[in-house]
Amino acid sequence: MQGSTLKMSATFDDTTALESGGSPSLITIINKNITVKNGYLLGDLALTGLKWTNCGVLIGTDTVAEAENTLLENLHATNTRGIAFLCFGGTKNTRIKGCSANNCGGLAGIEIWSATMNPPENICFENLSGTNELGIYIAGCNGLSIKNVNAIATNGSSLTLYGGDAKGNLVNCSVDDSYFKTTSAISTFIMNGIVASGTFTGFQMNVRAKINNCIFENIISQIAEFKGKCVPIIDNCIFLNGSTGIVITDCDKQFIMRNSKVSTVQNRCANIYDKATFENCTFENANLALNGTIGDIVYFSAGSSNSLFKNCRIGKLTGENGRYALNGVTTILNLVLQDIEMYGATGTNAIPSSQLTTFDMKNLTGQTLLIQPKMVLYNAIPTFGTWKKGDIVINSNLTIGTPFGWICISAGTPGTWGILPNVV
Repeated sequence: MQGSTLKMSATFDDTTALESGGSPSLITIINKNITVKNGYLLGDLALTGLKWTNCGVLIGTDTVAEAENTLLENLHATNTRGIAFLCFGGTKNTRIKGCSANNCGGLAGIEIWSATMNPPENICFENLSGTNELGIYIAGCNGLSIKNVNAIATNGSSLTLYGGDAKGNLVNCSVDDSYFKTTSAISTFIMNGIVASGTFTGFQMNVRAKINNCIFENIISQIAEFKGKCVPIIDNCIFLNGSTGIVITDCDKQFIMRNSKVSTVQNRCANIYDKATFENCTFENANLALNGTIGDIVYFSAGSSNSLFKNCRIGKLTGENGRYALNGVTTILNLVLQDIEMYGATGTNAIPSSQLTTFDMKNLTGQTLLIQPKMVLYNAIPTFGTWKKGDIVINSNLTIGTPFGWICISAGTPGTWGILPNVV
Protein backbone atom coordinates (compact mmCIF):
# COMPACT_ATOMS: atom_id res chain seq x y z
CA MET A 1 0.00 0.00 0.00
CA GLN A 2 1.52 3.31 -1.06
CA GLY A 3 -0.22 6.68 -0.91
CA SER A 4 -3.60 4.94 -0.47
CA THR A 5 -6.92 6.73 0.14
CA LEU A 6 -9.47 4.61 2.02
CA LYS A 7 -13.02 5.68 1.12
CA MET A 8 -15.21 2.70 1.95
CA SER A 9 -16.20 0.72 5.00
CA ALA A 10 -13.53 -1.93 5.22
CA THR A 11 -10.89 -3.66 7.33
CA PHE A 12 -7.27 -3.72 6.12
CA ASP A 13 -5.07 -6.27 7.89
CA ASP A 14 -1.34 -7.08 7.60
CA THR A 15 -0.73 -3.68 6.02
CA THR A 16 2.72 -2.47 5.08
CA ALA A 17 2.99 0.99 3.54
CA LEU A 18 6.30 2.02 2.01
CA GLU A 19 6.88 5.66 1.10
CA SER A 20 9.24 6.96 -1.53
CA GLY A 21 10.29 10.58 -2.04
CA GLY A 22 7.44 12.85 -3.10
CA SER A 23 4.60 10.55 -2.03
CA PRO A 24 1.58 11.98 -0.22
CA SER A 25 0.42 10.57 3.11
CA LEU A 26 0.82 6.83 3.26
CA ILE A 27 -2.80 6.27 4.25
CA THR A 28 -5.63 8.82 4.05
CA ILE A 29 -8.98 7.93 5.61
CA ILE A 30 -12.01 9.93 4.43
CA ASN A 31 -15.00 7.71 5.15
CA LYS A 32 -16.76 5.76 7.89
CA ASN A 33 -16.00 2.42 9.52
CA ILE A 34 -12.37 2.03 8.41
CA THR A 35 -10.06 -0.33 10.30
CA VAL A 36 -6.34 -0.55 9.55
CA LYS A 37 -4.20 -2.87 11.63
CA ASN A 38 -1.03 -4.94 11.91
CA GLY A 39 1.43 -3.12 9.68
CA TYR A 40 4.47 -0.89 9.25
CA LEU A 41 4.49 2.66 7.86
CA LEU A 42 7.96 3.36 6.56
CA GLY A 43 9.16 6.72 5.26
CA ASP A 44 12.33 8.21 3.82
CA LEU A 45 12.74 11.22 6.14
CA ALA A 46 12.70 13.67 3.19
CA LEU A 47 11.15 16.84 4.59
CA THR A 48 9.35 18.07 1.49
CA GLY A 49 5.74 19.18 1.17
CA LEU A 50 3.37 20.16 3.97
CA LYS A 51 3.56 18.26 7.21
CA TRP A 52 -0.16 17.39 7.07
CA THR A 53 0.03 15.98 3.52
CA ASN A 54 2.93 13.64 4.26
CA CYS A 55 1.70 11.77 7.31
CA GLY A 56 1.83 8.14 8.15
CA VAL A 57 -1.95 8.06 8.57
CA LEU A 58 -4.11 11.11 7.82
CA ILE A 59 -7.66 10.90 9.20
CA GLY A 60 -10.04 13.38 7.57
CA THR A 61 -9.26 16.45 5.47
CA ASP A 62 -10.68 19.33 7.59
CA THR A 63 -13.04 20.30 4.75
CA VAL A 64 -16.17 18.15 5.28
CA ALA A 65 -17.47 16.01 8.11
CA GLU A 66 -16.04 12.57 7.44
CA ALA A 67 -13.87 9.75 8.81
CA GLU A 68 -16.15 8.35 11.50
CA ASN A 69 -15.54 5.17 13.48
CA THR A 70 -11.87 4.74 12.54
CA LEU A 71 -9.69 2.12 14.24
CA LEU A 72 -5.89 2.01 13.85
CA GLU A 73 -4.36 -0.95 15.67
CA ASN A 74 -0.81 -2.28 15.88
CA LEU A 75 0.59 0.11 13.28
CA HIS A 76 4.24 1.12 13.59
CA ALA A 77 5.36 4.34 11.90
CA THR A 78 9.03 5.13 11.34
CA ASN A 79 10.69 7.98 9.45
CA THR A 80 7.50 9.34 7.91
CA ARG A 81 8.02 12.76 6.37
CA GLY A 82 5.22 14.25 8.43
CA ILE A 83 3.28 13.44 11.57
CA ALA A 84 2.82 9.73 12.20
CA PHE A 85 -0.91 9.95 13.00
CA LEU A 86 -2.87 13.15 12.29
CA CYS A 87 -6.56 13.53 13.06
CA PHE A 88 -8.22 16.53 11.37
CA GLY A 89 -11.32 18.51 12.27
CA GLY A 90 -14.72 17.02 11.46
CA THR A 91 -13.73 13.47 12.40
CA LYS A 92 -15.50 11.42 15.06
CA ASN A 93 -14.94 8.26 17.06
CA THR A 94 -11.29 7.55 16.28
CA ARG A 95 -9.30 4.97 18.23
CA ILE A 96 -5.55 4.50 17.88
CA LYS A 97 -4.46 1.44 19.84
CA GLY A 98 -1.19 -0.42 20.31
CA CYS A 99 0.71 1.76 17.82
CA SER A 100 4.19 3.27 17.80
CA ALA A 101 5.75 6.32 16.13
CA ASN A 102 9.46 7.05 15.88
CA ASN A 103 11.57 9.69 14.08
CA CYS A 104 8.63 11.20 12.26
CA GLY A 105 10.19 13.93 10.19
CA GLY A 106 11.10 16.18 13.10
CA LEU A 107 7.41 16.49 13.95
CA ALA A 108 4.90 15.05 16.38
CA GLY A 109 4.11 11.39 16.75
CA ILE A 110 0.40 12.22 17.11
CA GLU A 111 -1.40 15.46 16.34
CA ILE A 112 -5.00 16.69 16.43
CA TRP A 113 -6.16 20.07 15.15
CA SER A 114 -8.69 21.79 12.92
CA ALA A 115 -8.67 25.01 10.93
CA THR A 116 -12.12 25.08 9.30
CA MET A 117 -14.20 22.23 10.72
CA ASN A 118 -15.31 21.63 14.27
CA PRO A 119 -12.62 19.94 16.40
CA PRO A 120 -12.57 16.12 16.35
CA GLU A 121 -14.88 14.29 18.73
CA ASN A 122 -14.36 11.18 20.85
CA ILE A 123 -10.71 10.39 20.15
CA CYS A 124 -8.90 7.65 22.09
CA PHE A 125 -5.15 6.91 22.18
CA GLU A 126 -4.32 3.70 24.00
CA ASN A 127 -1.12 1.70 24.56
CA LEU A 128 1.09 3.92 22.40
CA SER A 129 4.84 4.51 22.39
CA GLY A 130 7.29 6.64 20.48
CA THR A 131 10.38 8.86 20.39
CA ASN A 132 10.10 11.96 18.21
CA GLU A 133 11.12 15.60 18.21
CA LEU A 134 7.59 16.33 19.47
CA GLY A 135 5.34 13.93 21.31
CA ILE A 136 1.56 14.41 21.32
CA TYR A 137 0.13 17.74 20.17
CA ILE A 138 -3.58 18.45 20.65
CA ALA A 139 -5.29 21.69 19.55
CA GLY A 140 -8.98 21.27 20.20
CA CYS A 141 -11.05 18.15 20.79
CA ASN A 142 -14.39 17.27 22.36
CA GLY A 143 -13.87 14.02 24.19
CA LEU A 144 -10.22 12.94 24.30
CA SER A 145 -8.81 9.93 26.14
CA ILE A 146 -5.08 9.18 26.41
CA LYS A 147 -4.22 5.91 28.19
CA ASN A 148 -1.02 3.95 28.75
CA VAL A 149 1.16 6.13 26.55
CA ASN A 150 4.97 6.24 26.65
CA ALA A 151 6.10 9.35 24.76
CA ILE A 152 9.63 10.78 24.61
CA ALA A 153 10.30 14.11 22.88
CA THR A 154 13.80 15.17 21.88
CA ASN A 155 13.18 18.75 20.71
CA GLY A 156 9.84 19.89 22.11
CA SER A 157 7.07 19.08 24.54
CA SER A 158 6.09 15.48 25.06
CA LEU A 159 2.43 16.41 25.71
CA THR A 160 0.83 19.65 24.54
CA LEU A 161 -2.84 20.41 25.19
CA TYR A 162 -4.16 23.56 23.48
CA GLY A 163 -7.72 24.75 23.14
CA GLY A 164 -9.59 24.77 19.85
CA ASP A 165 -10.93 27.49 17.63
CA ALA A 166 -14.05 29.56 18.28
CA LYS A 167 -16.25 26.57 17.32
CA GLY A 168 -15.01 24.33 20.07
CA ASN A 169 -12.41 23.86 22.78
CA LEU A 170 -10.41 21.06 24.34
CA VAL A 171 -12.96 19.64 26.78
CA ASN A 172 -13.85 16.28 28.29
CA CYS A 173 -10.18 15.30 28.19
CA SER A 174 -8.47 12.67 30.35
CA VAL A 175 -4.86 11.49 30.46
CA ASP A 176 -4.25 8.32 32.46
CA ASP A 177 -1.45 5.91 33.39
CA SER A 178 1.14 7.42 31.05
CA TYR A 179 4.79 8.49 30.96
CA PHE A 180 6.02 11.64 29.21
CA LYS A 181 9.64 12.74 28.95
CA THR A 182 11.46 15.61 27.23
CA THR A 183 15.22 15.76 26.76
CA SER A 184 15.46 19.36 25.47
CA ALA A 185 15.13 22.83 27.02
CA ILE A 186 11.33 22.90 26.60
CA SER A 187 8.59 22.00 29.06
CA THR A 188 7.58 18.34 29.06
CA PHE A 189 3.88 19.12 29.57
CA ILE A 190 2.08 22.27 28.38
CA MET A 191 -1.58 23.18 28.96
CA ASN A 192 -2.25 26.47 27.20
CA GLY A 193 -5.44 28.48 26.98
CA ILE A 194 -3.94 31.79 25.86
CA VAL A 195 -5.41 33.01 22.57
CA ALA A 196 -2.77 32.72 19.87
CA SER A 197 -1.95 35.02 16.97
CA GLY A 198 -0.69 34.27 13.48
CA THR A 199 -1.56 31.20 11.44
CA PHE A 200 -3.76 29.64 14.11
CA THR A 201 -5.49 32.77 15.37
CA GLY A 202 -8.32 31.81 17.69
CA PHE A 203 -6.74 28.57 18.86
CA GLN A 204 -5.71 27.95 22.47
CA MET A 205 -8.94 28.60 24.31
CA ASN A 206 -10.58 26.85 27.26
CA VAL A 207 -8.52 23.74 27.97
CA ARG A 208 -10.03 21.34 30.50
CA ALA A 209 -8.38 18.04 31.38
CA LYS A 210 -8.11 15.44 34.14
CA ILE A 211 -4.60 14.02 34.55
CA ASN A 212 -4.32 10.80 36.58
CA ASN A 213 -1.47 8.44 37.50
CA CYS A 214 1.07 9.97 35.12
CA ILE A 215 4.80 10.69 35.27
CA PHE A 216 6.28 13.79 33.63
CA GLU A 217 10.07 13.96 33.42
CA ASN A 218 12.42 16.58 32.05
CA ILE A 219 16.20 16.28 31.89
CA ILE A 220 17.08 19.94 31.30
CA SER A 221 14.22 22.38 31.70
CA GLN A 222 10.86 23.10 33.26
CA ILE A 223 8.64 20.08 33.78
CA ALA A 224 5.16 21.55 33.27
CA GLU A 225 3.44 24.87 32.61
CA PHE A 226 -0.24 25.74 32.91
CA LYS A 227 -1.44 29.05 31.51
CA GLY A 228 -4.41 30.87 30.10
CA LYS A 229 -7.90 29.46 30.26
CA CYS A 230 -6.88 25.98 31.30
CA VAL A 231 -8.52 23.98 34.07
CA PRO A 232 -6.35 21.01 35.07
CA ILE A 233 -7.35 18.50 37.74
CA ILE A 234 -4.23 16.48 38.56
CA ASP A 235 -4.29 13.38 40.75
CA ASN A 236 -1.59 10.84 41.69
CA CYS A 237 1.05 12.25 39.36
CA ILE A 238 4.83 12.70 39.61
CA PHE A 239 6.75 15.64 38.13
CA LEU A 240 10.40 14.67 38.12
CA ASN A 241 13.97 15.94 37.65
CA GLY A 242 13.39 19.27 35.93
CA SER A 243 15.45 22.35 36.66
CA THR A 244 12.09 23.91 37.58
CA GLY A 245 8.94 22.04 38.54
CA ILE A 246 5.55 23.53 37.63
CA VAL A 247 4.51 27.07 36.71
CA ILE A 248 0.87 28.12 37.06
CA THR A 249 -0.16 31.32 35.26
CA ASP A 250 -3.71 32.66 34.87
CA CYS A 251 -5.53 29.33 35.04
CA ASP A 252 -9.01 30.81 35.56
CA LYS A 253 -8.40 30.26 39.28
CA GLN A 254 -9.28 26.58 39.02
CA PHE A 255 -5.95 24.70 39.23
CA ILE A 256 -6.23 21.57 41.39
CA MET A 257 -3.50 19.06 42.26
CA ARG A 258 -4.00 16.16 44.66
CA ASN A 259 -1.89 13.25 45.92
CA SER A 260 1.07 14.17 43.72
CA LYS A 261 4.80 14.87 43.97
CA VAL A 262 7.03 17.52 42.39
CA SER A 263 10.75 16.79 42.66
CA THR A 264 13.29 19.13 41.06
CA VAL A 265 17.08 19.21 40.96
CA GLN A 266 17.68 22.94 40.79
CA ASN A 267 15.09 25.70 41.02
CA ARG A 268 11.60 26.08 42.43
CA CYS A 269 9.23 23.16 42.63
CA ALA A 270 6.24 25.44 42.09
CA ASN A 271 5.88 29.03 40.90
CA ILE A 272 2.25 30.07 41.38
CA TYR A 273 0.73 33.13 39.68
CA ASP A 274 -2.94 32.21 40.08
CA LYS A 275 -5.30 30.69 42.63
CA ALA A 276 -4.43 27.04 43.11
CA THR A 277 -5.39 24.17 45.39
CA PHE A 278 -2.90 21.51 46.51
CA GLU A 279 -3.93 18.61 48.74
CA ASN A 280 -1.75 15.74 49.98
CA CYS A 281 1.18 16.75 47.78
CA THR A 282 4.97 16.68 48.25
CA PHE A 283 7.38 19.33 46.94
CA GLU A 284 11.02 18.35 47.20
CA ASN A 285 14.19 19.93 45.84
CA ALA A 286 17.47 18.04 45.59
CA ASN A 287 19.88 20.99 45.64
CA LEU A 288 18.73 24.60 45.75
CA ALA A 289 22.31 25.85 45.86
CA LEU A 290 22.57 25.44 42.10
CA ASN A 291 20.53 28.60 41.62
CA GLY A 292 20.09 30.63 44.77
CA THR A 293 18.27 33.49 43.03
CA ILE A 294 15.06 31.48 42.68
CA GLY A 295 15.71 28.85 45.29
CA ASP A 296 12.52 28.96 47.35
CA ILE A 297 10.75 25.63 47.00
CA VAL A 298 7.22 27.02 46.60
CA TYR A 299 6.75 30.67 45.61
CA PHE A 300 3.45 32.57 45.53
CA SER A 301 3.57 35.38 42.99
CA ALA A 302 1.04 38.15 42.40
CA GLY A 303 -2.36 36.69 41.55
CA SER A 304 -2.12 33.63 43.82
CA SER A 305 -4.43 34.98 46.52
CA ASN A 306 -7.03 32.56 47.91
CA SER A 307 -4.83 29.53 47.26
CA LEU A 308 -4.93 26.49 49.55
CA PHE A 309 -2.12 24.15 50.63
CA LYS A 310 -3.52 21.30 52.71
CA ASN A 311 -1.80 18.20 54.09
CA CYS A 312 1.34 18.84 52.06
CA ARG A 313 5.03 18.13 52.64
CA ILE A 314 7.64 20.65 51.52
CA GLY A 315 11.35 19.96 51.84
CA LYS A 316 14.91 20.24 50.61
CA LEU A 317 17.55 17.53 50.65
CA THR A 318 20.69 19.69 50.42
CA GLY A 319 21.55 23.27 49.53
CA GLU A 320 22.51 26.70 50.74
CA ASN A 321 21.21 28.56 53.74
CA GLY A 322 18.81 31.45 53.37
CA ARG A 323 16.29 29.78 51.06
CA TYR A 324 12.70 29.15 52.12
CA ALA A 325 10.19 26.34 51.88
CA LEU A 326 7.38 28.83 51.30
CA ASN A 327 7.80 32.40 50.13
CA GLY A 328 5.95 34.96 48.08
CA VAL A 329 5.03 38.57 47.51
CA THR A 330 3.55 40.44 50.47
CA THR A 331 0.37 41.39 48.57
CA ILE A 332 -1.09 37.87 48.74
CA LEU A 333 -4.51 37.68 50.40
CA ASN A 334 -6.24 34.71 52.02
CA LEU A 335 -3.51 32.18 51.38
CA VAL A 336 -4.30 29.19 53.60
CA LEU A 337 -1.57 26.77 54.69
CA GLN A 338 -3.12 23.92 56.64
CA ASP A 339 -1.42 20.84 58.11
CA ILE A 340 1.90 21.44 56.35
CA GLU A 341 5.08 19.53 57.20
CA MET A 342 8.43 21.10 56.27
CA TYR A 343 11.65 19.12 56.42
CA GLY A 344 15.15 18.85 55.04
CA ALA A 345 18.58 20.43 55.37
CA THR A 346 19.49 22.48 58.41
CA GLY A 347 20.06 26.20 58.15
CA THR A 348 17.12 26.90 55.88
CA ASN A 349 14.11 28.86 57.07
CA ALA A 350 10.64 27.56 56.45
CA ILE A 351 8.85 30.88 55.94
CA PRO A 352 10.38 34.39 55.90
CA SER A 353 9.43 36.48 58.89
CA SER A 354 7.84 39.08 56.60
CA GLN A 355 5.23 36.50 55.58
CA LEU A 356 4.27 35.21 59.00
CA THR A 357 1.39 37.69 59.21
CA THR A 358 0.49 37.42 55.51
CA PHE A 359 -0.07 33.68 55.33
CA ASP A 360 -3.02 32.09 57.14
CA MET A 361 -1.21 29.20 58.78
CA LYS A 362 -2.82 26.29 60.60
CA ASN A 363 -1.02 23.33 62.12
CA LEU A 364 2.37 23.87 60.50
CA THR A 365 5.36 21.86 61.66
CA GLY A 366 9.05 22.66 61.18
CA GLN A 367 8.45 26.42 60.96
CA THR A 368 11.84 27.54 62.27
CA LEU A 369 14.01 25.20 60.24
CA LEU A 370 13.20 22.77 57.51
CA ILE A 371 13.48 19.94 60.01
CA GLN A 372 10.71 17.72 61.24
CA PRO A 373 11.97 16.56 64.68
CA LYS A 374 11.35 13.01 65.77
CA MET A 375 10.03 12.01 69.17
CA VAL A 376 10.72 8.59 70.68
CA LEU A 377 10.28 6.81 74.01
CA TYR A 378 13.45 5.57 75.80
CA ASN A 379 14.81 5.30 79.33
CA ALA A 380 17.98 7.41 79.01
CA ILE A 381 19.98 9.83 76.87
CA PRO A 382 20.79 7.92 73.67
CA THR A 383 24.33 6.60 73.33
CA PHE A 384 23.79 5.28 69.80
CA GLY A 385 22.20 6.36 66.53
CA THR A 386 22.27 9.60 64.55
CA TRP A 387 20.11 12.47 65.81
CA LYS A 388 19.18 15.95 64.63
CA LYS A 389 18.94 19.12 66.63
CA GLY A 390 15.47 19.29 68.16
CA ASP A 391 14.88 15.53 68.37
CA ILE A 392 13.26 14.55 71.67
CA VAL A 393 13.46 11.39 73.77
CA ILE A 394 10.63 11.03 76.28
CA ASN A 395 11.59 9.29 79.52
CA SER A 396 10.01 5.81 79.50
CA ASN A 397 10.47 5.57 83.30
CA LEU A 398 8.67 8.82 83.94
CA THR A 399 7.66 9.53 87.57
CA ILE A 400 7.23 12.62 89.74
CA GLY A 401 10.62 14.28 90.20
CA THR A 402 12.30 12.70 87.17
CA PRO A 403 13.13 14.46 83.87
CA PHE A 404 10.35 14.56 81.30
CA GLY A 405 13.02 13.55 78.82
CA TRP A 406 15.99 14.80 76.82
CA ILE A 407 16.41 17.04 73.77
CA CYS A 408 19.19 16.97 71.19
CA ILE A 409 20.95 20.37 71.18
CA SER A 410 23.72 19.50 68.73
CA ALA A 411 23.28 17.02 65.86
CA GLY A 412 25.57 14.01 65.67
CA THR A 413 26.07 10.33 66.52
CA PRO A 414 24.70 10.32 69.15
CA GLY A 415 24.92 14.14 69.36
CA THR A 416 24.79 16.40 72.41
CA TRP A 417 21.76 16.26 74.67
CA GLY A 418 20.13 18.55 77.21
CA ILE A 419 17.82 17.55 80.06
CA LEU A 420 14.18 18.61 79.97
CA PRO A 421 12.54 19.81 83.24
CA ASN A 422 11.46 17.35 85.92
CA VAL A 423 7.84 16.32 86.24
CA VAL A 424 6.23 17.96 89.26
